[in-house]
Amino acid sequence: MYGATTEEKIWWALLDAGYSKESAAGVLGNIWIESRFQYDVVEYGYNEFNGGIGLCQWTNNDRGSTGRNQQLRDYAASKGKEWTDLATQIEFLIAELTPGGNGYAEYQLMNNHGYTTESWANASTPEEAASAFMWTFERPQSNSTEAERQQKAREYYELFKDTERPVVTGGSILTVCEQVMNDMIARNVHYSLSNLTWGDIEAAAQHPYACCATYVSIVLYQSGLLTADQINAFNYNYTGSGGIPDMLSAAGWTQVSHDEIQPGDVINDVGNHVLIYAGDGLVYDQNCGVVSSSGRAPLGGPYSAWFSRYYGNANVQVWRSPNNSGALDV
Repeated sequence: MYGATTEEKIWWALLDAGYSKESAAGVLGNIWIESRFQYDVVEYGYNEFNGGIGLCQWTNNDRGSTGRNQQLRDYAASKGKEWTDLATQIEFLIAELTPGGNGYAEYQLMNNHGYTTESWANASTPEEAASAFMWTFERPQSNSTEAERQQKAREYYELFKDTERPVVTGGSILTVCEQVMNDMIARNVHYSLSNLTWGDIEAAAQHPYACCATYVSIVLYQSGLLTADQINAFNYNYTGSGGIPDMLSAAGWTQVSHDEIQPGDVINDVGNHVLIYAGDGLVYDQNCGVVSSSGRAPLGGPYSAWFSRYYGNANVQVWRSPNNSGALDV
């Protein structure tokens, strides 16, 4: 998540998901009315199980036990998080704006009050976007706050329209694993082997589809361990010959034994899968940040797999950067 404030984080998440500045501002204007950007707030007079909760005041159907309140809490629980987690709520919001959702969130834009499901994304002004989002997504009982939502949308548009998106470069490889994971979650990236970009790692970092090798290659690029030229010269979407192992070898990486593995090393199951070792048996891969082909939500963090799946497997290589001393100061 990029930015120093909640508003900035939502702004960049929406822009990274492909929405316009006008559309993003319209969302911010609405959230200001709904929650004042307090992501732990509960609707006055209700509790967290039947009232509106969080940034968008997600509420269950007829104040019952099913609906968007429950879906948000279920999604958070699937990640081992509380519903009050900001990143989780931003991910949930993006999923509700995406046809198909994420397995927990459901697509929420609808035709209402003269607006269509496309009105918000296609709005030409922040004011138009604020009204469209209010009626097609938030759907309040009256228009009493519409003018204020428009006003706040304009204010946020003027505040953020000329700012530059932060660029993730440098730093510990494990820090970048988290940053790339969060970026993919915010953009609702889906797993694919057939809808990938080729020969341009920078474009791959903004693409709506990724596989395991794509995730690892983006991390290596954005952590500064490999240059774009070093990556683009190979098939960075593949774990076999001509792909990840040849790319790493050409860049001066060396193989070490399974018993020598340390955080920051790349685990390559040749022709099958590639991951980054996080220590204590935990790994980062596309499962952490990408919606699976079956619609399973991203894990949102490293998970245990090294000892149970890869350690001792003769097909599995462990690659080490010439910069990785074990201190992860690369």
